[in-house]
Amino acid sequence: MRRSVKVVISCHVEFGYAANSVVFDRQERKGALEGLECCIRIAKEFDARVSLMIMPEVVETIKGLDLGDNGIGLHIHPEDSHLRKRSLGGFRALRDYDFLEQKAMISAGKEIIDEIVGVTPKSFVAGKWSVDNNTVRALVELGFSHDCSPCPGFASVNCDWRKLPRMCMPYKVSHLDYQSSGTMNLVMVPVSKEIIGGVISPENRIGLAFLKAAFQEYYDSGCPVVHIALHSPSMTSRHYRKLFNKLLKHISKHNVTFCLAEDIETAESRVPPRARLLPYIRNLDAEALSYLAGNAFRRLVQRRYRWSKGEMSFRPIMTPQDTTIVQDIQDSYIHRSWRSFIAKKVQARSRGAPVLDAGCGTCEHAKSAALA
Repeated sequence: MRRSVKVVISCHVEFGYAANSVVFDRQERKGALEGLECCIRIAKEFDARVSLMIMPEVVETIKGLDLGDNGIGLHIHPEDSHLRKRSLGGFRALRDYDFLEQKAMISAGKEIIDEIVGVTPKSFVAGKWSVDNNTVRALVELGFSHDCSPCPGFASVNCDWRKLPRMCMPYKVSHLDYQSSGTMNLVMVPVSKEIIGGVISPENRIGLAFLKAAFQEYYDSGCPVVHIALHSPSMTSRHYRKLFNKLLKHISKHNVTFCLAEDIETAESRVPPRARLLPYIRNLDAEALSYLAGNAFRRLVQRRYRWSKGEMSFRPIMTPQDTTIVQDIQDSYIHRSWRSFIAKKVQARSRGAPVLDAGCGTCEHAKSAALA
C-alpha cells in the first residue's frame, strides 16, 4: 500500500472580494468574513483543516468567528494598517526592508494575533512571496517553525524563487541562502505548481480539469506533500467556491491526509520528480485549451516587447502596434488554423452541456462544434 500524501491548504486571510479575479480592497470586509467562513465550511466537508495565514489588520474583524481546529499563522504585508499605526512597514515589499525592520513587523504581527485570537502563530507566509535571508533569520529568532512563502520558479520585482524546481518539496532552510537546504530550525513549505507554472489553487484560471491533472501528477510521482494556496476573498465568489469544492472532492478520493503547515516535516529529498504529461493530456478540455493557446501566443509575441530599463520590472511594455500583432496572431492561428481542432475537442467534451466562454473564442468554437 502506498504512503499517504499530505495535503496542506493555506488560506491567506485578507480584505477584498472576487469578481472575474481576486481584488484586494481594505474597504471590502467580506473577504475576511464571508470568504473565510466559506473556506472553512468547504474544507470541513472533506474533513480538511486549513492553515489560516492571518493579516494583523483583519484580526479584530474576524475575532467573533468560529475558526474551529484550523491552524493559525501570520501573513505579513508591510502596508498592513495595524503595522502602520505602530510606525512600522510601508509600501515596499517585505524583502526590501533590513533585518531589524522585518523582525519588528513580524514580531508586532505575532503579538497582535496572540493577544486577540489567543494563539501564538508558528507558521508564516509573506505577502507577494517576498522573502530573503533576513526574513528567515527573523522568523527563526521569533520562534516560527514553518514558512509557506516559497513559490518555485517565480520571480518578480518583489521576490525571487528561481532556484527552486517546480515540484519542490519541503526543506530546512540554509542561513546562507533561503532557497537552499540547511540546518536552520525553519521548514520551508513551497506551494505546488502545475506544469506551466501556475499555483495549484482554485484561483488558477487554467480550470478544474487541469488542476485535477496537476494533483494527479504529484500523486503519481510519489511526492509526499501537496500544498494548495488561496486567498480568502476568492471564496466570496460562487465560481471559486465551486472550483475549490470540486478540487477537494477529487483529492479526497485518493490516499491523502489533510494536515496543517506546522505538521509538515522535511522531505527525504528535494530532487524533483520527472514531469508527467499524461495526466494533463487526459484532462484537456475547452477551458484549458483556450487558456493554453492564448498564453502560448502571448509568450511568442513577448519577444517583440521592449523591457523597462528604468525599474526592475518583469512586465513587458506594449505599444498599440504590439497589441495589434497579438490580435492578428490570435485571429490567424487560433480562430482559423485551430478552429477544427478546438471544435472537435469542445464537441467531445461538452456535448449536451452549457459551455462557458473562457476567452480566446471558446463560445464561437462551441457553436461550430454544435453544427459539426
